Amino acid sequence: MSDTVRRVDGVAAILFSRLSAIDLASLSESRWANVATSDATLRVTTTRPIRGDPNRVRRLSENLYRVA
Repeated sequence: MSDTVRRVDGVAAILFSRLSAIDLASLSESRWANVATSDATLRVTTTRPIRGDPNRVRRLSENLYRVA
């Protein structure tokens, strides 16, 4: 059991090391510009950063905008 816990801790450490502060407003606006949105507009009202993997958050936001 202790080997499993150590492996999980190691994986978690790797995943958390990839996280960084992301300016959500800036990222949202730049990703919005990359997606065909017709007449839709984006209004970002937050100034708080989030923590995440920048590449995954970029991909997630573009995918959400495309299907919205």
